[in-house]
Amino acid sequence: MDEVLGKWAVFVTEDQQPLPKSWLSAAYPRRDRATARPVRPAPDAAEQAWKLLEPRLNRVEHTLRNERAEPRYANEARPWLSPDVPPDGSPLGAAVVCGLVAEELGFLQGNEAEVFPEAWVAGRGVVFAARAAAELADLDLSLGGGVFLVRYRANRTPGRFDALEFHHAMHFRTVEIMSRVRAHLAAAPESEYQAAVAALAEYRQTPRQRAVTSFLAPTRTDWVTEDCALVAGGQPVDSNNHFLLFHAVSTVEQLDQVVDNFWSGEATQSLAPLATVLTSVGPAAMSRVIRWLDGGDLNAEKRRRAYSALAVTPTDEAFQTLLDRIGEAPAKAALTTAAQRYPARALRLLATAATTTAATSTAATAAITDLLAAHVASHPTVVERVVPDLPEAARQRIGALASTEDGVPDAPAERVPAVLLSPPWEVKRPTRRGRPTVLAELTCSDPTVIAWEPGEQERWRVPQHRVPYQWDRDVPLTGVAQQIREGTARAYDEAPFFILGPDELTRPLLAQWWPRDRYEAWHHLPPLVARYELAALPAVLRVAQDGPEFAAHALLAFAGPEIALLMADWLARLKKQRPAALAWLTRHPAAAARALVPAALGKPGQPRRAAEQALRAIVAAGYDAEVRAAADGYGPPARAAIDTLLAVDPTELLPTKVPRTPDWAEPVLLPRVLLRDRASALPEASVRHLTTMLALGAAGEESAWTGGVRAGMDTIRGACDPASLAEFGWALFERWRSTGMPSKESWALGALGLVGDDDTVRRLAPLIRAWPGEGGNNRALAGLEVLVTIGSDTALLELNRIAEQVTFKALRERAAQLTAEVAAERDLGPEQ
Repeated sequence: MDEVLGKWAVFVTEDQQPLPKSWLSAAYPRRDRATARPVRPAPDAAEQAWKLLEPRLNRVEHTLRNERAEPRYANEARPWLSPDVPPDGSPLGAAVVCGLVAEELGFLQGNEAEVFPEAWVAGRGVVFAARAAAELADLDLSLGGGVFLVRYRANRTPGRFDALEFHHAMHFRTVEIMSRVRAHLAAAPESEYQAAVAALAEYRQTPRQRAVTSFLAPTRTDWVTEDCALVAGGQPVDSNNHFLLFHAVSTVEQLDQVVDNFWSGEATQSLAPLATVLTSVGPAAMSRVIRWLDGGDLNAEKRRRAYSALAVTPTDEAFQTLLDRIGEAPAKAALTTAAQRYPARALRLLATAATTTAATSTAATAAITDLLAAHVASHPTVVERVVPDLPEAARQRIGALASTEDGVPDAPAERVPAVLLSPPWEVKRPTRRGRPTVLAELTCSDPTVIAWEPGEQERWRVPQHRVPYQWDRDVPLTGVAQQIREGTARAYDEAPFFILGPDELTRPLLAQWWPRDRYEAWHHLPPLVARYELAALPAVLRVAQDGPEFAAHALLAFAGPEIALLMADWLARLKKQRPAALAWLTRHPAAAARALVPAALGKPGQPRRAAEQALRAIVAAGYDAEVRAAADGYGPPARAAIDTLLAVDPTELLPTKVPRTPDWAEPVLLPRVLLRDRASALPEASVRHLTTMLALGAAGEESAWTGGVRAGMDTIRGACDPASLAEFGWALFERWRSTGMPSKESWALGALGLVGDDDTVRRLAPLIRAWPGEGGNNRALAGLEVLVTIGSDTALLELNRIAEQVTFKALRERAAQLTAEVAAERDLGPEQ
C-alpha cells in the first residue's frame, strides 16, 4: 500500500487509525461495532448479590411493608429476598430488589448493584435479564417518610412521551446496571439476542421503557429512529431518557435530534458517553463536542474529558480546535497526545499555526513553537516525508528548528556514572538460589492501642463537616436507636446519632454498626474515634474494607497488628493509598515492625511479600533499629532471617516491569544534563536511564528498590552539575504539567525532590499553594513531601510559610506536621 500511495500513505494511515483500546473498552458495547467483546457473568454472581442484599434485608423489607408501596411490587419482590430464589421468581421482583439495594447503597456505592444483572444472566439468561432491566425502567423509587416508596412511574400510554420526574441519582445507577445487561446482549449468541429483542418489544409502552429498550438493543435502529424523531418533534421527555438515547444513536441525524435536549455535562461525566458516541457515530460526532466547549457549561474536569475525545479523533477540525485553545492546560495536554497519535497532521497544522499566530498572541505562538520544536525533534521521518509539501514559510520555520544545536559534546563513557551506562534493569541478574527462611510459628500478640499525638484528640473531636439538616432540630434518639438495632435507619441519621447521642444509647450499638455512607464517613470518623477511641475501631475498619480512601486518615491514631498488616497490603497493592500507608508505618515504626516480622517470615505468598516491602520501607525511612529490635523479640533465628532480608542488594528487587519513558519525556525535548566541569553532557541513552531512575525512585512512589535508586542518585549528583540537573528535573516536571499531569506519571513531581535545588523550591512553592483550589489537594500534599526531600533551609522555610499562611486546612496541617518533624530531626527551636 505504501508503494502505491507514496508520500500520502502516512496521512491515510492516520485517518484510518483505530481508537485506543482504552476508549473501546470505555464505550457501552454494541454488537454491530468494534466495542462488542466477549463477556461472562462471574460464577459466584448470585452469592455476591446475596452478600450485598443480606445486610440491607431489614431495610428492604421495611420498605416493602410500607402502606404507601404498591402491593404488587412487594409480592413480586419477596421471593428474591432469599439466597435461594425459586425458579418462578419474576423479572419485576428482581428489578424491585435491585433498585432498592442500589438506592440503599447510596450515590457513591450504587454501582456495586451491577452484580444483580450479572446474577440474572448467570442464573436465568439474557432474556430474563433484558426483561428485568425493562421492568426497572418503570419503577419509581422516591423518598417519602424516611423510606423509598416502590410505585409505578406512570400509567402506560402507548406511543406518547410524557414529562416525568425521575430520581436523578437513581438514573445514573440504573444506567450502569442496564449497561451490564447491554454488554451481555452485545455478546450473546444470535438466537438468544433475537429472543431478548423480541421480549423487549413488549415493553415499548412508557417513555422510559422506550428509551431503555433502545439503549439495550441499539441495533434496532428503527426503534432508535422512531424515538429520536419523537424527541425532535417537540414531544416532552425528561433529559434522562435523552441521555439513554444518546447511547443508542448510530447516525449524525439521530444524534442531532437528541444532543441539544439534555445537559452536556452528563455526556462528559465519564469517558463512557464520549467513547460510545465516537465509536457508534464516528468522528463527525465530535463537532457536537466542540459546540459544548463553546457553550461554557462544562467544568474543568469535563472539559478535560471533552478535549481527550478530540485528541483521539482523526480530523483536522478536532486538532485545530485543540490548537485554538492551546492556552488552556487541558487542551494543551490533549494537543500533545493528538500530536503523538497523528504526527503528520500535527506537523502540518503546527507548522502553519507557528507562522500565523505571532500577530495575535505571543503566548500562543511561544506554546506552539515549543510544541513544534519537540515534534520536529521526535519525528524526523515524518518531517522528511511531510515538509516538502508544506508552504514555504512553514518549511523555513521547521528548518530553523531542526538545525538548532547546543554545541555541547557527549561525555565519554569513562566519565558517565556507571549506573547510567549499565543500569541494573538492563543487566541479567543471577537467579537467587535457596529457599527463604520460613518461621510459620511466629505470631504477634501486641494489643491494639490508641496512640494520640499532642493535641490531636482535641482537634479530632470537632466535626469538620456539618451534620445533616435533620439534626438541627430535635430528633427522637430512642427511635433512631431502635431503627439502627433493626437495620432500618436512614444512612444519614446513623453517624450523627453516634457523634451526638448519649452513651447509654450509642455505646451498646457501636460494635455492630456498619457505616453505609462512605462519603460522610470521611468527615464523621475522626470525631467518632476521638470520642470512642478503641470502641470505634470496628466501624473504621468496616469503612476501610469498603473503601480505603474514606478511612485511612482515621486509622492513623491506632496501632496494632491488624492495622499493620492492612497498611502493608495497601503499600504493596494500592498505589493511591501508598502515602497513607507510609504515613502510618512511619508514625508507628516499632509497633508496625513487631507485627510485620512474623508475616515477613511466613509462608511464601503475597502477604509475605507485602510485609517484606513494608519492613524495607520502614528501614528506608530511618527506622532500621526499630525493625531489628522487633526481630530480636522473636529470637535469634528471626533476627538472622530479617538481617538476611535487609542485606539483599536493592538492585535485586527491581519491579518486573520497568517503566517506559513517556513520549513527553524524550531526551530531545529536555535540556542537556552537564557534567561537573560543564564541558560535556550525558549522552541520550544515559538520559533515558536517568529518567527511568527518577520514575522508579521519586518521592511518593515508594517501592522495594527505592533505596537503591536513591543511592544511585547520590553518585549521579556527585558527577553532574547541580544547576543543570535541577533544570533538567524542572523541565521534566513542566512537560508532565503540559500533558495534563497524568497520575500514573506523577513521579515527575516526586523527581524534583531527587534533583531539585533552592530555585526548584521557589518555583514549586506557589504551585503547592494554588493546587488545592484547583482540585489538586493530593498533588499539593505530594509537593510538601518534595520540599522535605530537598531538605535545604530554603525548603524548610517555604514549608513553614505554607503551614502558617495557606487557607486550605489539610495542606496547612500537613505542612505544620512535616515542619515539626524536620525541626525535631535537626534539633531546631521555633525561632529557627
